[in-house]
Amino acid sequence: MKCPLPHAIILLMFFACSFAQAATVETVGSDTLQLRRWFLHFGGVNAYPKMESEGVVDYFDGAMKLLAPGYDDVKTIGDLRDQHLLWPPQIGVGYVLSPRWVVAMQLGWSEGKVRTKDDDTSIFLLPLHTDFEIKRGAWFVGANLEFFPWKVSQQREYAGWKDRIKKGHAPMWA
Repeated sequence: MKCPLPHAIILLMFFACSFAQAATVETVGSDTLQLRRWFLHFGGVNAYPKMESEGVVDYFDGAMKLLAPGYDDVKTIGDLRDQHLLWPPQIGVGYVLSPRWVVAMQLGWSEGKVRTKDDDTSIFLLPLHTDFEIKRGAWFVGANLEFFPWKVSQQREYAGWKDRIKKGHAPMWA
């Protein structure tokens, strides 16, 4: 199964989430500038490491294709990740070091299962029933340093999502 969303839309969603990570230097009339340094952000991440245990499925798939030539491969968590179908939630906290530099840390947890159930005709002309289930859970923690060439977006009232995206500044990650 192919990803239902084109990669460009997924990247756009990711950038829209990063626009929410905003700090600002505000001016009120001729008053002094005030910088909001700490922020909290929420998002989704397609972060599932490749597991060696999923390699066992390749041997199983090969054996099953010998016994039943019409057999389709077992779906794994890695397959769903590679098709951009897994987006577990994450939460993070960040600190604005300067108008161009931000450091942040995020964490999250995801758990689930993938089940592949199929009936195929074997080379012996007998029905071959397969029912394969993979359960998996993963914690993820990450730290990042972001550089904003056009400065960090401002935390202020916006006239809706269109205005927010228009005024957002995408970071470069390190």
